[in-house]
Amino acid sequence: MKLIDRVISLALQPTLTMKYSLNLSLFVLIILIFSSAIYSQDFNITNYDISMDINTDGSLDIVENIAVNFAKKKRGIYRSIPYKYKKDGKTVKLGITDIEVDDYKHAISWRNGNLIIKIGDKKIYLEGDQQYTISYKIENGIQSYSEYQELYFDLIGNDWKTEINQLTYQINLPKSISINSDDLRSTIGYKNKNSEGLSIYQSTTTTIKGRTNRILKEGEGATIAIKFPKSYLSVAELANNGYRQKLLKEEMDKVPQNPWLVLIPMGLFGFFVETWRRIFGSKHKIDDQETYAYPPEGLTAAHVGSYVDQVSNTRDIVSCIPYWASEGYLKMDYSENDTLLTKTRDLPIDFPSYEHLLFNELFKDGDIRRISSLKEKFYTTLHQSKSLLTKEVHDQGYYKESYIYWFKTWRIVIFPFSMFVLAGVTFFVLQQIPMGIAFVVLGVVGLLFGLGKKPLSEYGKEVKYKLDGLKKFLEEVPVSEIESLVKHDPAYFEKMLPYAVAFGIEKNFIPKFVTAMNHMPTWYTTSTGTNSFSDFQNVFSAETISSAFSAAPANSSHSTSGGGFSSGGGIGGGGGGSW
Repeated sequence: MKLIDRVISLALQPTLTMKYSLNLSLFVLIILIFSSAIYSQDFNITNYDISMDINTDGSLDIVENIAVNFAKKKRGIYRSIPYKYKKDGKTVKLGITDIEVDDYKHAISWRNGNLIIKIGDKKIYLEGDQQYTISYKIENGIQSYSEYQELYFDLIGNDWKTEINQLTYQINLPKSISINSDDLRSTIGYKNKNSEGLSIYQSTTTTIKGRTNRILKEGEGATIAIKFPKSYLSVAELANNGYRQKLLKEEMDKVPQNPWLVLIPMGLFGFFVETWRRIFGSKHKIDDQETYAYPPEGLTAAHVGSYVDQVSNTRDIVSCIPYWASEGYLKMDYSENDTLLTKTRDLPIDFPSYEHLLFNELFKDGDIRRISSLKEKFYTTLHQSKSLLTKEVHDQGYYKESYIYWFKTWRIVIFPFSMFVLAGVTFFVLQQIPMGIAFVVLGVVGLLFGLGKKPLSEYGKEVKYKLDGLKKFLEEVPVSEIESLVKHDPAYFEKMLPYAVAFGIEKNFIPKFVTAMNHMPTWYTTSTGTNSFSDFQNVFSAETISSAFSAAPANSSHSTSGGGFSSGGGIGGGGGGSW
């Protein structure tokens, strides 16, 4: 179009000769005629009528009557209907079944999240007015929320390749109800836009109707939303596409199935499991576990907790707080139902990266931080610290290198990928469905082998044995032995509290020291000023710190139409074109 504008401007310049101007004008006319031919539509929809029956189980029976005029010879039309949509950030599949097309040859396929209905015969060309009737069922068309149910439906999608002169629709309800006018909404326009021009009203207690009052341009859709009381329908959420299940059954009926062939993948699975057990299976069983009063040298509480569980938990990170306090890097003060953390000095440069990240984030805005102020602000730092801690533990040689090589690298996909390839061959070449399903299951199970606990190396078994002994000691040490421990090592409680927190046993561990400890740790104070260990026992809470660390930002509840109603936002819709 820019070229045409330029030519027109040249044609109108007075400095040009009359002859030259006439030639240019003729040239412009030719271009305009040619452009019109290019952009003219090969067909248009004169009327699009939709009839929908809502069933008590939440399914929808839909009939589309599409009146088409072909300006040029065409074989027919195609209709595209999405069977996947997003709800609360998750992909939901619509079950589309019972697909019928009256009086025309048609073919059905599923591509890129869309049901494609191709109507017409490649050997027969049509021209002029044609009438197409398409019927289908959507199994789970009603969306259910905490306070209501809703039909949020694109009567016309934004992907039709033509104009639509008029849309009419009627929705038949399963039982009588009076719907508030505020619960009936309609719009037309381009995707995610709103425009007037589509009516919606309740004509009877079981009927809702509407129509457009203007032409829908190519790319414009029409959407309605109807809210029902929560108990109006018994909504059934279906995850699978019933039509695909029907096709699968038809394929199974064509080829004789030999269920005994399932023994092939099952035998392969048994071989895989036995090989895994021989190479990676743990033989480290000890009936009589010794106990240890102290951890192996050089292992922090966070390190120990992450290693024992083979995953970094929030309590492992929280154990850094009493550990730093006992080492003189911070102090804690409890007052007014909150705890203040006060930095006393920086961490040494050789401390692990996860500790530096956590410590620096805590005191990035000053040397004092309230625990309550961390809520909804420390979530990302917590997870980054967990990742760094997991990596550090992973690199210490605790686990079998051969297992890490095969199951914690890209190599883990070799076996499952092979099973999925065999499943494809079995499905589409041999057409032995039971055996193919067994190969799929085997591939999935192969992926799961990398999710279990990692087998320990000999060094890892030795460390694990000592840590299990430490946990057992902290859990079972008699109160009668506490006084002897504290007398021999006055700082024993402060040293072991971080490990009790990492193990998740601090609630049983702390009370054992009430009689042996005359005062609370020097790094902890309370507003009561009594300085007694009983006060410390009553107010110190690893759970409170964990809750503040892990509190994620609150997400507002999602409603499909509330506040975000627009064209193209519902289920159904799609589009179509000619061929």
